[in-house]
Amino acid sequence: MNNLDQQYQALLSKILEAPVKPNRTGTPTHALYGATIRHDMSEGFPLLTTKQVYHKAMRVELEGFLQGITSKKWYKDRGCNIWNQWCSPLAKQGMSFASKAEEEAFALQCDDLGPIYGYMWRHWPKPVLVDAEKGLYRMEEVDQVAQAIAKIKNDWTDRKQVVNAWNAAEIPKMALDPCHFSWHMSVTVSETGEHLLNLSWNQRSVDSFLGLPFNIASYGLLLTMLAQEIGMKPGILQGHLNDVHIYTNHVDQCREQISREPFALPTVTLPEFTSVLTWNHKQFAIHDYKHHEPLKGDVAI
Repeated sequence: MNNLDQQYQALLSKILEAPVKPNRTGTPTHALYGATIRHDMSEGFPLLTTKQVYHKAMRVELEGFLQGITSKKWYKDRGCNIWNQWCSPLAKQGMSFASKAEEEAFALQCDDLGPIYGYMWRHWPKPVLVDAEKGLYRMEEVDQVAQAIAKIKNDWTDRKQVVNAWNAAEIPKMALDPCHFSWHMSVTVSETGEHLLNLSWNQRSVDSFLGLPFNIASYGLLLTMLAQEIGMKPGILQGHLNDVHIYTNHVDQCREQISREPFALPTVTLPEFTSVLTWNHKQFAIHDYKHHEPLKGDVAI
């Protein structure tokens, strides 16, 4: 039984019953507050089957996050167009646009995404005091991902392995405020004595039709890689979701997806994998991914 698709379908049904509210995009949403997605990785790789999920874009984006990439061109050159319509607000400073269409055209051409997600994962700024009398600091960086992996390898009982993307001082430079803003690792022991690596992520804003399937698969892939590098089995993947919504122009697609019967989940392997920090999106093989037809919808900007 594919419990993941069933959870997702139940969540869509619940959101569609919620009242409609406005938001910054101009497209209203059905929205509720507070939901959880919980998946046991032993039941299969968390790629939804009730519609086709184009996992290449998800993999390229995750590679970019793990490399700390801030160039839109880097993503586009590898076939990931998720960030096409975004750019750093700093690139627009001092500029005026005659229309929204002109501003959107500029964003399409702008390459700078600012210090989004993975840049914070790998390059969190750290001021270091060098002269107390003069109040002088130099800036260093914290590689949160490398640090978390090293610490959990050293002490698997450590419960403090949090990687954060929400840096309030840096958000004005980001193309998009982080929607999924932190993730946490912890190890449990199975009944047979195996060490299981678990991962949860926190998400403030959840585009449940377009974004959430990618988020689930991306963090599932990250957990798979982390477990392999650390030498454990992947355990529980859990998403803590806050403002969970469906845009009103996605309602028909969601109702169609709810009506579909899930297939069994696929499995994945990571050929030539050596490290999370050097992984690339081609080091991935999916097996037995049976799915329904894709369902498309416009992104609300």
